[in-house]
Parts: sequence; C-alpha cells; structure tokens
Amino acid sequence: MPTDWSDNIAIAELLDEPALSDELAVVTEPGHQGKGWARQLVTQAARRILADGAVPTYLHAPTNHASARTAVASGFPDLGWKILGLFP
Repeated sequence: MPTDWSDNIAIAELLDEPALSDELAVVTEPGHQGKGWARQLVTQAARRILADGAVPTYLHAPTNHASARTAVASGFPDLGWKILGLFP
C-alpha cells in the first residue's frame, strides 16, 4: 500500500495469488473512515475478481473490527473460519 496519500481517500489493492483466489486489501485515510469508501472499493474489486473467473478473498485480523464490518458490508460474511500461518 502506498504511504503517500496525496489526494487519495481510500485505496484498494488486488493481491494476485497463484491459485484461483485473489485477496483484497483496502486502507482508508483516517479522516475519511466510516463513510463507506472501503466498502465501495472492496465491493467493486470483488466484482472484478469474480468477472475474471477467480474467487475474491478478504482477510483481517480478529481484532480489526472496522475491517470486519467492511467485510460483512461488502458481502463477505463471517463464517468463523481462521487462517493459520507458519512463519520462520
């Protein structure tokens, strides 16, 4: 994600994964959070991923409640799944 916001309010990034799934990432400038920008970007990006024939995925930390709300509002219901990673 860029660190220079310039005139951007929110930015979505598609992380092209090698399988049939593409992960979404989104960040909103603090002064513009809570206004629906992230939801709109995630929804639009998810539609693009689906149109390309892949499965959109949205991951967030369990403690990131704002991101969890964005996920649900964008059509990614919380199914209680967890992703576990092994880090060196």
